[in-house]
Amino acid sequence: MHVAICVERPLPDAGGAEAASFGLIRHLRARGHRVSLLCREAQPGSDEPGYIAVPGPGWGKGTRVLAYARGCAQRLRTLGADVSLATGKELGTDVVWPHGGVHRASLHASLAGRPLWARVKWLSPKQRAFLALERKIYSQPGLRRVVAVSERVAADLRTHFGLDRRVQVIENGVDLTRFHADPEARVRLRRQWQLEGCWGLHVAHQKRLKGLDLLLAALQRLPELRLLVVGRGSRRPFRRALARLGERVRWLGPRADMPDLYRVADLFCHPTRYDPCPLVSLEALASGLPVVTSVQDGLSPKLGAAGRVLPALSVEALTRALQHSLDPDWREAAGRAARGLAEQSFGLARCFDRLEGLLATLAAEKR
Repeated sequence: MHVAICVERPLPDAGGAEAASFGLIRHLRARGHRVSLLCREAQPGSDEPGYIAVPGPGWGKGTRVLAYARGCAQRLRTLGADVSLATGKELGTDVVWPHGGVHRASLHASLAGRPLWARVKWLSPKQRAFLALERKIYSQPGLRRVVAVSERVAADLRTHFGLDRRVQVIENGVDLTRFHADPEARVRLRRQWQLEGCWGLHVAHQKRLKGLDLLLAALQRLPELRLLVVGRGSRRPFRRALARLGERVRWLGPRADMPDLYRVADLFCHPTRYDPCPLVSLEALASGLPVVTSVQDGLSPKLGAAGRVLPALSVEALTRALQHSLDPDWREAAGRAARGLAEQSFGLARCFDRLEGLLATLAAEKR
């Protein structure tokens, strides 16, 4: 089977959609399938076999992304692949696998409660281009399936685009061999990094969307809790809260040693305003780390005894959930449940096997 996969940024170690896409590519090639990789521009990692550059010329980001999306459609028409899959902002594929969920829903969540000046983001040329492209993607007559990474995303697709019959839910998976608890490493690393007491972990690039402002506010009410903050993004929007919290918060920036960070933490804190099915939460579960999240997290209906789900997205609700999570006996039991849930429902091979099966079915229907 010849599969064409569109990945805007060819960065296999970037995390999120890119990491999942390259994991699927490796899985398909290991099964003997031919994979062509269509990307917007050459970047580190783009020397993958079967790499095809699809330039996106233009002055603004919105213009460049639209040009790239149309270029994918043109290239796919002459490529001769048996089946094609888009991972984001691409046109002309048989399948769309939107790891970021529905952009319209995410944008709405990111602007909720913001002042009027911040809400004009809806009117920016870039956002108008992204929203127009999203409408076009889901109205394509040739679109055969949309893979939703959670029931939350499936519901958003129905609400915003009227999609139903063509939507199939295949939840994300996590590498259970890379992410796992290691008690000896935990003791050694906590001593090395001088971590004492209870440390939460927050991993995000879009920090306000993922609730860091709420988390820092709750921390000011919980002197027993400290926080590791990982990911790209500026400290500036949070500078006042960070100044008040001082050494109780360590701002680490992007890190490559994520398995170790999950091992040294006591709790994964993800009070997100929107997240389809976050890979970081799955990595935390696989590492035996309890997860505190919100009902806006696509993973929340499955969490059960492996964590706590906020009944409402507020500083008060988050403070109560974190206060209860300070109990070491609860964290120990929740950590065991977390690893069990990851093994039972979120293995990486399970996810990729289902995607491979879907692609094979669609390829066979084309013949």
